[in-house]
Amino acid sequence: MPDTFREDDPMWGVYRFKDGFGGQVVRHIGAWDYVPNRLLYWAYERLMPRVLAIMRRR
Repeated sequence: MPDTFREDDPMWGVYRFKDGFGGQVVRHIGAWDYVPNRLLYWAYERLMPRVLAIMRRR
């Protein structure tokens, strides 16, 4: 959901979708990544965007 409720926010559609189900806004601190293995996480960050781009082209 958007941080601020403005219609020009790119996440406004997500808010409208969830609001349509009668949801309520609950604020949290946000999402954080837990990195148990720095090398694997580095590879994940570098390779996944490339893999997803290849998959989208198909």
